[in-house]
Amino acid sequence: MESPTTERPSTERPVTAPPTPEPPASTSEVMEAPSHPPPAPTAFDEAAGAEEERAKGAPVAPAAKRTPTHQGVAYGIDVGVLNRQEKFVGLVQLALYANEPLRAYSALLLGVGNAPEHFVGAAEVALVLNGNESFRGGIAVSPFNMMHDFRGLSQVSVFAGETRSFKGVLSLAGGYYSALDFVGGLHVALVTESKRFTGLAQLGAVNLGSYGEIGSKAKPDVDFVGLVQGGLYNAHGGTFRGMVQVGVINRGAWLQTGAQVGLWNGAEAEGFEGGLQVGLLNRARDRFAGAAQVGVGNLVDENFEGAFQVAVVVNRVGKAFAGAAQVAPINLVEAIQGAQVGAFNLSSSQQGLQAGVVNVGGEMRGVQVGLVNHARRLRGLQLGLLNLSGDGGLPFVPVLNLGL
Repeated sequence: MESPTTERPSTERPVTAPPTPEPPASTSEVMEAPSHPPPAPTAFDEAAGAEEERAKGAPVAPAAKRTPTHQGVAYGIDVGVLNRQEKFVGLVQLALYANEPLRAYSALLLGVGNAPEHFVGAAEVALVLNGNESFRGGIAVSPFNMMHDFRGLSQVSVFAGETRSFKGVLSLAGGYYSALDFVGGLHVALVTESKRFTGLAQLGAVNLGSYGEIGSKAKPDVDFVGLVQGGLYNAHGGTFRGMVQVGVINRGAWLQTGAQVGLWNGAEAEGFEGGLQVGLLNRARDRFAGAAQVGVGNLVDENFEGAFQVAVVVNRVGKAFAGAAQVAPINLVEAIQGAQVGAFNLSSSQQGLQAGVVNVGGEMRGVQVGLVNHARRLRGLQLGLLNLSGDGGLPFVPVLNLGL
C-alpha cells in the first residue's frame, strides 16, 4: 500500500525579470553647466588688445566710453586689485592689476596697467600700459603709452607709444612713437612718425612724416616746423620748414630749410628752397633755389636758381641754371645764365662763360675758353687751341674766333 505523497514547499525563489533601465540623459544634459555671463573686459584689457591688433597692422576702432561696474569716490590712498571708481582724489592709487577711475586727480597712479579716462596729476606709472583718453600733468612712464590727448612734461615709452595730440617738453620711446600732432620740445625714438610737428627737434634712426606722399604734386597737410630733423633716414611728405635736415638719407617734398646735409639728399615736388644742400648725391626734382648745391654729384631735374652748383664728379640741370657758376669735372645743362667751369662743359643755350678742357655749346652768347671749343651758333668769343662754330665767326680756326 502506497503512502500518500506530501508536497514540500519549494525553496527556490521565483525568477523575476530585472527592471528595464531608463535611457541615460543626453551628453549635453549631463555636461551642461550653470551659465554665467563672462566678466566684462576692463579698459586695461581693451587697451592691451588694441595694442596687440595695432601691432598686427589691423585697424582698431575707437574705444567706446565706459561705465564703471560700481560707482563711488575714493580719497587719499586707494589700494586694490582693480580700481574702477567714478572718481579718485588723493595722493596715490595703487592697483595690483589696473587703475580705471573715470576721473583721477592724483599725485601718482601706479599699477600693472592704468586706463583712466581723464588724469590730472603728477605721474602715471604702469608696468605694462598707460591707456588714457586724456592726460594733464607731469610724466607718464610705461613700456607702452596709448593716449588720445597728452599735455604734460614728458611721456616715456620703453618700447612704443602712440598719441593723437602731444603737447609737452619731451616724448621719448625706445622703439616706435607716433604723434599725429606734436607740439613741444623733443620727439625722440628709434622710429618717429608725425603728421604735424612743431618743436625743437625730431631725432631718431628713422623719422617719418609719412602721411604725405613724397613725389606727389598735390600738397598734403603734413608740416614740419622746427630746428632739426636728424636721423639715419629722414622722409617728410609735406612742407618742411627747419634749420637743418641731417641724415644718411634725406627725402622731402616741399623743403624750406637752411641746410639739407646727408650722403643722399632728395628734394621732390616743389624741390628745395634754402641755403645749402650738401651730400654725396644731391637731387632736386623740380626746383632748387638756394645758395649752393655741393656734392660728389648734383642733379636738378627742372630749374636751379642759386649761386653755385659744385660737384666732385658731375653737375646736371635738366632745364635752366641761373646763378654764378657750375663747377665740376663734368657740367651738363640745357640752358644756363652764368658760368660753367670744369673739364667738360655742355649746354644747349648759354649766356656767360664756359671754361674747361672741352666746351660744347648750342647757342653761345659769351666766352668759351678751353683746348677745344664748339658752338652751334656763336655770338661771342672763343679762345682755345681749336675753335669750331656752325654759325657765326669762322667754322674752324685756332686760338681765337669771334662771332657777331
